[in-house]
Amino acid sequence: MYVNYLTKLTTAEGICGDGWDLYHDDYYDICYKYIAEGLGDYQTVATACRGEMDSTLPTINSFEEQEFLDKLIIKYKMVDNVWLDAGIKNKHIVWTDSSSGEYENWIPGRPVDDGNCVEMLADKANVGKWADEPCTKKNAYMCKRLVMWSGQRMERLIRDNRRLLNELKQFQNKLQSEITQIKDTQIPIGFTYVQLPGKPEPKTLWPAYTWSDVTAEYAGQFFRAEGNGSLEFGKGIQAENAPRLSKVQKFYKTSEIYEDADLTPGVWSKNVLSGGPGSGIDHNSLKYLLSAGEVRPRNQAVRIFQRTK
Repeated sequence: MYVNYLTKLTTAEGICGDGWDLYHDDYYDICYKYIAEGLGDYQTVATACRGEMDSTLPTINSFEEQEFLDKLIIKYKMVDNVWLDAGIKNKHIVWTDSSSGEYENWIPGRPVDDGNCVEMLADKANVGKWADEPCTKKNAYMCKRLVMWSGQRMERLIRDNRRLLNELKQFQNKLQSEITQIKDTQIPIGFTYVQLPGKPEPKTLWPAYTWSDVTAEYAGQFFRAEGNGSLEFGKGIQAENAPRLSKVQKFYKTSEIYEDADLTPGVWSKNVLSGGPGSGIDHNSLKYLLSAGEVRPRNQAVRIFQRTK
């Protein structure tokens, strides 16, 4: 069973007086007194409680207070059911003091009659459960009263609450600082975003941040993963390179002389003799043209953005 520290049974003569049991909730000291020899109909015992230091029959507004009363039933070995200070309206509890009826603890199948009064059961199987019965039934009773706090206790409570509020304020400031830090570091300043074709710009994804287009710093460059022939990361731009026809050499057999024919991209080379003379003065020769286009893999353009603030 769930045990709440508020439901501990305490007899505190200094607060309630002899024969009373003290219950603390979040706002009040509440004193309960079981009248062991008393049995009566609802009206009789309600009147009797007013003679006990102007108290009333029990009203129960929370599970914790109900649990406290369950313990009292066990403590005093109650046999008879106990009247509560309530009536019924539209099959729901209505407390005489107009306090909240949000909490209810009916035995299954009850209530059945809005004209009945409400009792709290004492039998072991249903201890603390509520049922409706005619108000003329003879039941046991206990009385309930609130204890007003002294000025000294109120002053201590105010000091304690002020300290608690200061602690809460410090916690709130710390929490706000952490939230701000998380917000600022979610996408840190200096973060670089590469926009692929068909994808949104970073200002669409993160409109709260300022982004600068730094594409021009990397214009025309291709990137490769480090290793396997690449430059070491951060060591600059690796020079272009590709397998290509870069020079043609011709050889004169009679003189055993080699002559190079340089190849310039976009420009025809000199003629290179490719066969001996025939019956006339004609001879065969070749010339070469090296494409002037850049060497590149298939690619699409990307844009690069950097968060600046």
